[in-house]
Amino acid sequence: EEGQEGLTQFLMNEVVKLQKNTKVKTLQNTELSRKTRTLEDEFKKLRLANQELQAFQQRYNKLREERNTYSDELLRVKDENYKLAMRYATLSEEKNMAVMRSRDLQLEVLHHECIHPNKNAVPCQSSIPHLAFAHLVTIQPQPLFNRPAQCGAQ
Repeated sequence: EEGQEGLTQFLMNEVVKLQKNTKVKTLQNTELSRKTRTLEDEFKKLRLANQELQAFQQRYNKLREERNTYSDELLRVKDENYKLAMRYATLSEEKNMAVMRSRDLQLEVLHHECIHPNKNAVPCQSSIPHLAFAHLVTIQPQPLFNRPAQCGAQ
């Protein structure tokens, strides 16, 4: 009888151990399931964040390409503006030279008319030709950029 009773006691102890192990394993499985759900949720969030970052990266690359295009265009326009300013300066110098040459010729003609009067012309009796002569002498050529507001606006 003791053999059966000892065996029963032994089996009961083993059943209790197995129940405890089963309970621990069930708790472990529950905890692992909870951790798995948490990790899956975190993974979903990270995947969404990654997609957003990729979208931002694509937008950044597009904006950088646009900036480079506009920068190239700006350099081209600046170069063109510089060429136009140089052309303007050259034309202004040519104009000033023409104005000065015209003034010199007018002075020469006026001087010649006063010194060598034309037979058909009215002689230089008044001081009007001298005043005209004095006026022509005081004429100064225009500066290279006579309207700085225009130059700066371009």
